[in-house]
This record gives sequence, structure tokens and C-alpha cells, in this order.
Amino acid sequence: MRLGFGFLVVGVVALCLTAGCASQSVGTLSQFPPGTTTRGEVLAKMGPSPSLWFDASGREHWDYSGNPFSYYGYRASFDEAGKLTEWRELRRAVDVAGLAPRKSTAQDVRAALGEPNELYHIRGDAHWQWRVLRNTRPYRLVAQLGPDGVLKSVGQYPIDGCCRSSGR
Repeated sequence: MRLGFGFLVVGVVALCLTAGCASQSVGTLSQFPPGTTTRGEVLAKMGPSPSLWFDASGREHWDYSGNPFSYYGYRASFDEAGKLTEWRELRRAVDVAGLAPRKSTAQDVRAALGEPNELYHIRGDAHWQWRVLRNTRPYRLVAQLGPDGVLKSVGQYPIDGCCRSSGR
């Protein structure tokens, strides 16, 4: 009887965590309408960004990713007046498709995908890794950058190891 209750508790906790992740990906995007939301409102609802950065044009970006274990990442972009211009999910398939091996730089990868969950080096190349969900399946998204900071390859690999990769 005790063992059955333990499985029930573990199952309920897992269900709640899964439901929380699903609602985060849908609900979070709709709570910040661009053009009317201010920095202060984003700060009040989301807390301070663990990754605040400015692009080449001077636009301010706040990335929220729940590193190192989250499958979701979001970016708030602001204009000079402090108004939200864009609130979007990071690490989308379209963002990955926009990266070009031998042309995209480390800055391009960072701007497209956000701060990586993990960083490691193999034979002089930096490997940046993110966790992503594709069709509800967990994948590792890996960008390989050469010593010159230029993208060598980007690929998606199933975490459970059952399927073929989609690297290029």
C-alpha cells in the first residue's frame, strides 16, 4: 500500500510539473502586449533578467531561460523609451534555420537562440547547447563554433537517443 501511494505522489508531481511547463510556453507570451508594456511591468512579472544585453543597434534585450534545465526561453526587447517592442519564444525552428554554417558568428548564434544552457570545448571548438522541445520530444540543440567564433555546424539530437539527428 505504501509503495502504491509513493507512485501516486510521484505521478501527481510529474503531472503538475509537465502542466506548468506547457502553460508557461503558451501563457507567458500573451501576457506582454508589445507597444504598451514597459520595462517595469516586465520586471514586476518576470523578475530581473539573468541575461541582459544590447545588440549592435543599441536595442536592449532581456532573456529569460530557466537555465540550465528549461526547455523554454523568452526574450523581451525594448526601445529607447523603455517600451516593449517584442516578446517572443527563443530557440524556435525558424531561428535555427536562419543560422548559416561558415557565415554566422557567435554573436549571431547568441542573438538567434539566447544564452546556451551548457558550454563545453572539444578539440578547440566551442559547443553551445540548449534544451528544446520539438513535437513534444526533448532534444539537445548544439552549435559548434570554431576558434575564430564562426559557426561550423548546428544540429538537433534527441535526448532519449532513439532517433536520427537533424544536423547540418
